[in-house]
Amino acid sequence: MSRALSIKESMTRRYHSDVRKLKEKCKELGINLYPYCEAEDYYYCILSDNEYEIGEIKTHCSIDNENYFVCADDYFILQDES
Repeated sequence: MSRALSIKESMTRRYHSDVRKLKEKCKELGINLYPYCEAEDYYYCILSDNEYEIGEIKTHCSIDNENYFVCADDYFILQDES
């Protein structure tokens, strides 16, 4: 018998699934994706475990969240792909 996932576990798994999908999409489009520690201050957050950070520049995001960034040109390419 398998145990039921807690809400937090379920959300974490879903988030990491979204990360994998985003990495695949960026690879297809030739877009560089950066974690917080590698992103420039003016890069846009494209995925975060805090949904309020999505679309914000790095300086408005917390280092405590798992978030991913792209440059402005790539941000708008990804917006057009959605």
